[in-house]
Amino acid sequence: MRHLATSACHIALATAMLAGAAAPAQAAASASSAAVIGRVCNGRAGQEISVLRLGEALLIESGTMPSDFVADILEARPTADDPQTSKESAAAIYSRAVVGRLGEIERAGGDHARDRERLLVRAIDSLKTRLRTSETEPTLALSHRASRTGAWLFQSEKPDWTLTCKPDPAPKTQIGQFEKHDPPPSFAIREKPEELALIGDDREAAGSFALGLERTRTIQDDGSRKTVTDLSIRGTVGLRLSPASSQATTAYVFGRYELQRSRTSPAPVLDPGAKQSDDDTDAVEAGITLQTELLGNDSQVKLFLDGQASAVLDRANDASRLKLRALVRPAIDVSLGICGLGSYEVLDPSASLKARCRVQFDVEGAKILKQGTSPIGDFDTFLAAGGKAEFELLLPAAEGMDILGSVSYRYLSVLHGGPKAIERFEAALKWRFWTSGRVGLDVGFSYLKGRNELSFEREDVLTAGFGVIF
Repeated sequence: MRHLATSACHIALATAMLAGAAAPAQAAASASSAAVIGRVCNGRAGQEISVLRLGEALLIESGTMPSDFVADILEARPTADDPQTSKESAAAIYSRAVVGRLGEIERAGGDHARDRERLLVRAIDSLKTRLRTSETEPTLALSHRASRTGAWLFQSEKPDWTLTCKPDPAPKTQIGQFEKHDPPPSFAIREKPEELALIGDDREAAGSFALGLERTRTIQDDGSRKTVTDLSIRGTVGLRLSPASSQATTAYVFGRYELQRSRTSPAPVLDPGAKQSDDDTDAVEAGITLQTELLGNDSQVKLFLDGQASAVLDRANDASRLKLRALVRPAIDVSLGICGLGSYEVLDPSASLKARCRVQFDVEGAKILKQGTSPIGDFDTFLAAGGKAEFELLLPAAEGMDILGSVSYRYLSVLHGGPKAIERFEAALKWRFWTSGRVGLDVGFSYLKGRNELSFEREDVLTAGFGVIF
């Protein structure tokens, strides 16, 4: 009995030792299969892969060069005069050799494989198990997954199943996790009043409160220095008046500031009565903006109205006016090829590049309180109507970072008052970095040409600067 007990202990101890030795081998095989899949799909996101590529990755991960693995087969192949191989390319012969040899090892299994092939058998079995049973495999998708048993992985160069590398997941920005179901923000910092209520993708591409500063020093012919300092500020802050539960209609009280100033030191010689500030933009706007959806949710065509009532103080021209503006924006689920009309269209799924085109009908009227030196002309009232077209690109380039590009053109025909027409071209390229606190920080360039919306001064400015959006 004592000998039986001792033998039983020895058997149990040997079993435990074997199990302990097998566990690292199984773990290594599992890790190896993950590495094989990663090697197979490196640079092949969204593409179907061949059995040959899978086999080569398996051999390399197992420490075997594919050419060495089938060297004896390739050396013993028939001559090119043989009718069976005369029409085959070297690549076809190599592919058939690799897949054929792996198929033999797979069919033989661990019990019949040679010692140097046992590790390869375990790697094949681990890879098959991972493909067949892992429904959540993050990299590779296998067709007919559940029906595969026995030897099936390397039995044909053109099998009845397919392996496809899954597309790379789209980079996410911080904004999405905050605003999936959020109401319009109670406090917002944007470029323009009509952007205050935006959420989701719309907010992600909205303009920011921007600051630009440039200083240039040059040495004159007489040895003196000339310094030119350009300063620009553009942006809007808003406080929501409407309740958080009201998303179809939102109202904000807002303040907007536009500054464009260039100063030269020492001051240049000017014409009598002229000042360096004559071409400045220095205007403040304060008022209420209301955004509402004109058509019901059941309509396939969306129609949004942005209405603004405000007062404008043009400090550079010592002028002021009361202003009313209405923007009517349609949104239709239709593709224009290079963008979606009113909504983003994905242009490149692998890069998550999206583009949107927007068209807005624009009407603006004003009651002039003080004329000053404003270039609007000598009128008590002002009325203009026209439209604005925009093209926007949005590329989530990395976690928490977007690349934004936009081009817009505004044209209003002046129906009463002056000037005769208002034109404005804007273009921007920005890198936007999102923080965990919903704040976006911009670094980029903007180009503005045409009439400023607040002062009506003509501008032609290229600016490199910073911005913030909240």
